[in-house]
Amino acid sequence: MNCILFGLGCHAQRLYLEFLAKEEWIDKVIIVDSLTEKARLESLLSKTSLQYELLLLDRLMGPSNILLSKYEQMLQEKVTQNAIKKALISTDVAGFKLYLDFCLKNGIDVMCDRPIMDEYQEILEQFEQSSAKTFEIQAPKRAHKGYQKIRELLSEVVGEFQVPITKIDISYSGGIWNMPSESFVQENAPSKYGYGKLLHSGYPFFDLLAFFTEINEEHGFSYSKRSLLSTDYRPNDFYRYFGKVFHEKVDVYEKEKHYDNLELLKNLEAMAISAIIDYQDPDEHSLTRARLELAQSGLLTEPWFDLPEDVYQGDREVRQELLDISVGPLITIKAFGYQASERTDKNQLGGFDQFQIRVFRNTAIIGGKPVEVFEFGQAEAAEFDQLRDYFLDKDSSSSIWKQKEALSLLAELQLNRSQRLKQENFRFAVELLLNYKGDYLLCKRSSTAKIAPNIWNIPGGKVKYHEGIEEALIRECKEETNLDVVHFHYLDSIFINKAHQRIVYLY
Repeated sequence: MNCILFGLGCHAQRLYLEFLAKEEWIDKVIIVDSLTEKARLESLLSKTSLQYELLLLDRLMGPSNILLSKYEQMLQEKVTQNAIKKALISTDVAGFKLYLDFCLKNGIDVMCDRPIMDEYQEILEQFEQSSAKTFEIQAPKRAHKGYQKIRELLSEVVGEFQVPITKIDISYSGGIWNMPSESFVQENAPSKYGYGKLLHSGYPFFDLLAFFTEINEEHGFSYSKRSLLSTDYRPNDFYRYFGKVFHEKVDVYEKEKHYDNLELLKNLEAMAISAIIDYQDPDEHSLTRARLELAQSGLLTEPWFDLPEDVYQGDREVRQELLDISVGPLITIKAFGYQASERTDKNQLGGFDQFQIRVFRNTAIIGGKPVEVFEFGQAEAAEFDQLRDYFLDKDSSSSIWKQKEALSLLAELQLNRSQRLKQENFRFAVELLLNYKGDYLLCKRSSTAKIAPNIWNIPGGKVKYHEGIEEALIRECKEETNLDVVHFHYLDSIFINKAHQRIVYLY
């Protein structure tokens, strides 16, 4: 079997690359990525036994955010030549929708590791009209043996006694300790594009919540109304207490300009999110109360002052997940997962990869043992199982059809949070040095412009809220010069306007 992999970033490197090299029935992989990643990819792939062909593209999209025709034709030829029917999409936001559209248009099955929010209905309709048979969003918690065991135990009680799950508390903590300058330019789970923790390692826990509320639905306890309250912890909150003074205590330093502009970080994606969700029945009685806690500023086992090339490598980050779930006075289940390195044989309590379940029963009513403990390990095995099922066309636990509840909850949370942000405070801009045969383009602003009339400057402008930096660059250049830029790369970022604090990304 041949397949195509779009994007070989840290997540794909950690998971997909190993899986594809390990499975004997994978013959060849077409790996599609950016030309700017050539050196890194060639170094990485030289260490693998995977049979692959590397297809490096320059800028993907034209001014209308569609895949350039020359690249679409090139991809179609590769798909036809290699009889490809399966795709993995693990690219950044700018390329994600382009590759997804290409796959559905050409009838290629898709598994993606990025959740879909606003485009859900549109993409679902695309899939229904496509000849592709499978569309999955990676949801590894559904495939985890530990969470499957919990679901089985809860379903028995809800089904037998015809009462709903009443409480679900889910908490996740990971650790990435960035310096302020990295928060402005980081491309790995970047905050600056208006997404970050919420749309990356946090999403499986939204899906885990849906995984458990489905039990109520299956036994006739459907909710008719869902209300949500949320708060967040932003990078500027973090650096208020873990900033300059703290850095001096641990002997690390940043340029003063980054400390002087920390308030800009309040417009970036949150480092931690807290949400309370109340599910109500048709009579407006509370059916289930749920709480989600997602944190990116969690425990590290050693200092991490420099963002590594691979944020998944090594055991500095300690990933922890907690679950506390109850069916009234009948049963309470608590689970604790701990992972400080990617894989290990140490599955004992306090080890490097451990998942423990404790079940507390009201034995006078439901019988069984009053306290029961289950041990599981190797959390990443669930992700491998899910991938294997996808490639072998087995029953899916992560179909796009099953993601609707989690995705709608995620979209509601984003809306809830964005209403607290003033979009006029989203102070990011782009500028472009256009070089043509050694000459640079300068533009003169209109004499009637409200800001800086008659001034000569290079093309550029403001980044819209939730708009990618390079997406804004392409749009502004088209608006101001009617030119479609294709070849560009990041040069620097500068802070301007002390009164209003703005950061400008220069390309």
